[in-house]
Amino acid sequence: MLALEEFAVTTTRLFEVTCRFVCELPVLVHSAATAEHLFRIAQEATRNAIQHGGARDIAIELNTLDEGLELRIEDDGGGIPANRPSTAGMGLRIMAHRARLIGATFEVSARDGGGTIVTCRLPVAIEDQIAS
Repeated sequence: MLALEEFAVTTTRLFEVTCRFVCELPVLVHSAATAEHLFRIAQEATRNAIQHGGARDIAIELNTLDEGLELRIEDDGGGIPANRPSTAGMGLRIMAHRARLIGATFEVSARDGGGTIVTCRLPVAIEDQIAS
């Protein structure tokens, strides 16, 4: 949580965009490797939003759901073409690979009104297994 919050602040300052970290309740990630992969996914999704999508507003969300953890990066950029596979670019393939390594699902979709949503969901049972 702290790393993502600091990343959002740094991104806002360096790239002159609005990047915020949203986390309603404390989210504990028990595995350092899982936390690293989630951070890197957020980092790459944010970089893509700025560099390829021209995003000016980015939200990085980390939530605990009944079924596990969810990392969601939403931006107001140019979006991803509807006919482009969610693993077409190198960055997208790397994010999908990182998600698979920790047993998470990975999805990239168009945002209503323009922009992109990157979602990574880690089932609670897998997080518990990784932590032990």
